[in-house]
Amino acid sequence: MTIFREQLNSRSHDRAKERAALGLKYLSETARALTATADSEPQPPRGFCAPLVLICGKPPKVPVSCPLHGVVCEDDSSFCLLKGNAIKPLIDLMNDEYTDVQIAAVEALSTIVSDAQNLKNATHELEQLGFFDAAIYLFKEVTPGELQEKVISMVERFLQVESLVQLYSTDQALVNALVEALKRGTPRTKRHAQNVLTNLRQLSGVGGRNSNPTPGRRTNRLSD
Repeated sequence: MTIFREQLNSRSHDRAKERAALGLKYLSETARALTATADSEPQPPRGFCAPLVLICGKPPKVPVSCPLHGVVCEDDSSFCLLKGNAIKPLIDLMNDEYTDVQIAAVEALSTIVSDAQNLKNATHELEQLGFFDAAIYLFKEVTPGELQEKVISMVERFLQVESLVQLYSTDQALVNALVEALKRGTPRTKRHAQNVLTNLRQLSGVGGRNSNPTPGRRTNRLSD
């Protein structure tokens, strides 16, 4: 995790950044697989710490579950992008000047929005990192192609969270980008764009009719 994360900086070769992002993608996918395995294993019986409470006078400290995985991920985890502090560098990499690097970063970040319930639990953490704003901004800036297809797929997943739908439903630039994707995007892009538009209308009751300023805080223009 550390080696991959260090290769994401701007001084690295473009191919190294792309491979590092893909490496983080595979580690993140492994974290999901390990979580699924842990969930299927029998849990220790409850109440076995009661004698310790009597001896020490207070219950043992309970580790906090990772919001992305629903289990305890150590701070130095080799698999969790959140605990491994790899999400922010990947977000920054979506602003890279090379499309292949951007695609690899989007693919890695897509792994953290694959589980709807865990995504809902981690919304606050991801919002603080600027993940949602960055993904929305990228989608509004890219031209039709593979990158657009990858990022709209990711956007579709996290715009199933009601609080995020309410946040972005009045972003007229986003609605315009979705309509444009319906006209010019690949078949998959069109399907994802249609799903996002439908979801915005159903959950928000707005569907982008307002013309409020966009909520994104990023100002740098993203390259395709």
